[in-house]
Amino acid sequence: MARSASRRNVKNSKGPSGGITAHLTIRDNRAAEAIAFYKAAFGAEAEMTPHLADDGKRIMHSHLRVNGGHLMLNDDFPEYGGAASPPAVLRSISM
Repeated sequence: MARSASRRNVKNSKGPSGGITAHLTIRDNRAAEAIAFYKAAFGAEAEMTPHLADDGKRIMHSHLRVNGGHLMLNDDFPEYGGAASPPAVLRSISM
């Protein structure tokens, strides 16, 4: 994607107007899969065309609208110190 087209999409995007906006960093270059999942599972709508990194593969920024809220996400970029943390392990406790 050309940088000028990507910038134009950002300028025309409706940014978050209130509330809390989650920003997720997705591991293993799977941000595109996450976007597809949020669209299928929750009816998310893209507010902009995802901005791709210079490698043309990883997503630097994506903005989705989910049920009136906003969700931002990107692939991780460990070479810039932006690696995603490993998933947390949930444990149950019996009382």
